[in-house]
Amino acid sequence: MPSSAEVLVAGAGPTGLAMAIALADAGFAVTVLDLQPRAALADPQPDGREIALTHASVQTLRTLGLWQRLRPGEIGRIREARVIDGDRHDASLHFSARDALGWIVPNQALRRVCFEAAAERPALRLRDRSRLLRIVTSPKQVDLEVENGDEPLRESLSGRLLIAADSRFSWARRR
Repeated sequence: MPSSAEVLVAGAGPTGLAMAIALADAGFAVTVLDLQPRAALADPQPDGREIALTHASVQTLRTLGLWQRLRPGEIGRIREARVIDGDRHDASLHFSARDALGWIVPNQALRRVCFEAAAERPALRLRDRSRLLRIVTSPKQVDLEVENGDEPLRESLSGRLLIAADSRFSWARRR
């Protein structure tokens, strides 16, 4: 008998976990699958990426209780931006604001606070070291075959919805 959840999320990065947190807070049973081990998800290492956030994105993070978890030194204000079309510096757009156009936060900081908040949600189950092998969809559900852990054990999972948040090179989205 396959394990089931209302919603299955492929990917425990900021997008996948923030969506899972919002769904769990709305009363849905959510299972998140990720290839990385739990220790790497809990304490992500710097990867050189900085995430620019709009006012609306920050409000969403506040609503989910994530923004408040960031350390003050992890939040930078964006006061100016210049948009350039390729090498055409003569055709650039310039934006500025007295307070902030938005904010910039290290990717690993967002990953850390999302993991912390997800771990506190009883309706959210995080399955680390889980590799998706097969996705089968039907009008009423999605069925997954998953390989777990160091000893490759295969398991079936089913849900009403699959959210593919497993990177811009998403295997799940291509399926």
